[in-house]
Amino acid sequence: NPEAPFLDIREAPTGNGYRPLVINHFKKNTKGLIVIFPGASVAERRWGGDRYGRVAKVLSDKGYEIVILGSDADRRDADRIKEYAGDCIDLTGRTNLRDLAAVLNMSKLLLTADSGLMHIAYAVGTPTVSLFGSGIEKKWAPRGRKHTVLNKHLDCSPCTRFGYTPSCRKKVKCMSLISVEEVLQAAKSTIEKSG
Repeated sequence: NPEAPFLDIREAPTGNGYRPLVINHFKKNTKGLIVIFPGASVAERRWGGDRYGRVAKVLSDKGYEIVILGSDADRRDADRIKEYAGDCIDLTGRTNLRDLAAVLNMSKLLLTADSGLMHIAYAVGTPTVSLFGSGIEKKWAPRGRKHTVLNKHLDCSPCTRFGYTPSCRKKVKCMSLISVEEVLQAAKSTIEKSG
């Protein structure tokens, strides 16, 4: 079954990992967790904390619990997201790889750009909305009904060649033209399709 997860994370990590942070914060009356990962190893793949923040605010207002994941390098975007959405579970810089997979496994959806976390979500069976611009969608995007890819398919994208992404001279339009409304619609339809 191509839709079945191929990385099974059932046992929660112990110690000072994510679990107490999520359990102690999680509101029982929410529709579930939605993870936002604002990071990317390449600046041209980032969508920005302000846009993710506006998406997080709407989803939070609709009853979803927002979890922000990322490394310490993503702190600025995480703080911007919290400015918009307020009461989020912010695990930025506080998780290891196993924690990331376990949090994704608990979640209804991951919102991300083309990133390593997108692949982990796919591996554990978590639905994704992934934003592509400079990266090669045909090669790297998740496949299946539980995954939605947003890509403007501009003449200059994808610009990544042999693992190298050049600095963008067009103000990264491939990412900035993806609207908050498009991401919200994709999140809604992906959650509905995923059951």
